[in-house]
Amino acid sequence: MHEIKVITISAEEAEHGVAELWAGGQQIAYTVYDPDSSELMLRIDARRDGEPLVVGVRDLAEALAEVDRILAV
Repeated sequence: MHEIKVITISAEEAEHGVAELWAGGQQIAYTVYDPDSSELMLRIDARRDGEPLVVGVRDLAEALAEVDRILAV
């Protein structure tokens, strides 16, 4: 398993709830604030090679806690 790293590009993007989640040198997901539901959403895109994305539950939970801390949601 690869450690999941959380990256924010800028303060402006963080204000919109955008944080990128990276593992194994590729972006695996990103967050975005949905103003209609007032909720932070996680978008996970399909891998380019068509293989399933597999991440450790503990690593994902830790990454999402880091997103929460960084964005102060």
